[in-house]
Amino acid sequence: MLCGCGRVINPPQPLPPALAENLIFSGAVSGRLAAALNPQVGASTNPREQGGPPRSTRCAIFSAEEPSGYHDQLYEADIVGNIGGVRYGFYVQVAELALTPVPGAFPLSLGAYSQGDAALMTSDGVARTQWYRTAGMVFPSRFTVNGDLTSGTIDAGLAAGPQGSVVHITGSWRCA
Repeated sequence: MLCGCGRVINPPQPLPPALAENLIFSGAVSGRLAAALNPQVGASTNPREQGGPPRSTRCAIFSAEEPSGYHDQLYEADIVGNIGGVRYGFYVQVAELALTPVPGAFPLSLGAYSQGDAALMTSDGVARTQWYRTAGMVFPSRFTVNGDLTSGTIDAGLAAGPQGSVVHITGSWRCA
């Protein structure tokens, strides 16, 4: 606590070194992600490099410009943690917030437009393998974003391409 000029100022609380998670992975990646690593404060910019793996755990609502010049507002929750001794980055994303506001439930479907998106990839600096919303994924797949905008649930099967391996993810997540 800092004092001065008759006001009491409480310094910001530091983030914990990890957040408790309850995510179960089966299939090509098997194990439990029990702790989200490197939590960061919420952001108003894209929390990860476009197309790259998440490198920290955080939530964000941000604007992005599509190649067509269209501006979109997105919500993204990134979770980074170890599964079976390997570090992975996992994200859920909701696009076009003007049409599909959060909180809510978001199906993962195929086609050019889906209310939600999700992906899992190695998070060692090189996105060698990615499982994502694509042909070959398990249906029905969906996730939720709770009213606090920092937590939710998922039950989804993501695929590494149309003929690739599948990872099924179930449980609850937190990004802050």
